[in-house]
Amino acid sequence: MIEKLVRIHRRSKKLNKELNALYFSNARVAAIMDAQHKETQQCIVRCLRRWGDCVRIKDVEAAAAVAFILVSGVVHQIVFGGHGIRAERLVHEAVDVLSKYLAGPDPVS
Repeated sequence: MIEKLVRIHRRSKKLNKELNALYFSNARVAAIMDAQHKETQQCIVRCLRRWGDCVRIKDVEAAAAVAFILVSGVVHQIVFGGHGIRAERLVHEAVDVLSKYLAGPDPVS
């Protein structure tokens, strides 16, 4: 999913820059973007609830927000940032962080 979002953002890089600028200067654009972010987070909530026993989180809504923020931040850094780390490495670490966070610690043998 992260790789797909990176491809989409790269294809529409100029549009994304304009939307980000408009977010802070146009209340209507901000409201639309906020609604879209909320809808995306609600989709994540539904997925987390569907996965039920596979995830070990206490607050599904907060976990969805954390996942959204992490993925958005990684995508933003890959597409717009000058971090100097290859995209594949960032994606790998983001997936690792999310999977460990959502699944919880490995059970002790």
